[in-house]
Amino acid sequence: MFKKEDEISKLLNKDSLIQVENFITKLKRRQIVGSYQVTLETAKLLRNIILGSKWNEINGLLNIVTVVGNELAIAQPIEFAALNTCKRILRIISDEDDELRLRLENNEEEEEPVNFRDEMKALVSQGLSELLDEVEIATQNISSQALEHIHSNEIIMTCGMSPVVVDFLKEAARFRKFQVIIAETAPTFEGHSLAAKLSSNGIDTTVITDSAIFAVMARVNKVILGAHAGEITQNVDLPNQYFDYVEPDLVSLIITNIGPHPPSEIQRLVSESYQLE
Repeated sequence: MFKKEDEISKLLNKDSLIQVENFITKLKRRQIVGSYQVTLETAKLLRNIILGSKWNEINGLLNIVTVVGNELAIAQPIEFAALNTCKRILRIISDEDDELRLRLENNEEEEEPVNFRDEMKALVSQGLSELLDEVEIATQNISSQALEHIHSNEIIMTCGMSPVVVDFLKEAARFRKFQVIIAETAPTFEGHSLAAKLSSNGIDTTVITDSAIFAVMARVNKVILGAHAGEITQNVDLPNQYFDYVEPDLVSLIITNIGPHPPSEIQRLVSESYQLE
């Protein structure tokens, strides 16, 4: 429960505070997990807050999103999508603010008097609706590129259980015959779940132990993995970490919902889409 002296309590009305508190509770209890679900729910939360909060100037709006984002990051540090979604929304707000001010300056004499706050709310609401649409079809847009990257008779290796990878391989299997080798991913053995989903769709699937990866790697044409960020922990012994760090120079291509990109382009894409400061 937020205290009255908390910064967030000063910025949001009672209804918005309740929404944030409920969302934080779900994050802490792991009732909302994964990049897709966290992004979707965070965007919906902030849209409700932006439309329901009383702010009169752009800095107040930016401050609301920033403070809420920080609270979500504290509530569940391993779900980077929550804070990243806030950074994406901050960029949307800044871009819409720049465009609105430029339009009003260029049409100052002809333009009817405009309520800046109402105009901004409408523009930001439209921008957030477009963001939600983009998130909802992101997996579909990624899967639609499968035929560009998977060819007949190839041997593909993967591990874990990524819904995006499942859809990507299923789409390729509609037109191509190929084999998938899956590391079982101990101790969770998510690889078995992935194998079951792929084999049920007629994909030639083989499950191997994690220790056998090195032995079969020479036969593999491509390794396809779902992407996830994790903080690099120092001075801690992790005998069986949940995620492994893959260095950028070992990644040849990153397939996003807006197309494939080499790792060298990711920094530019992030700077164009997210408010980094």
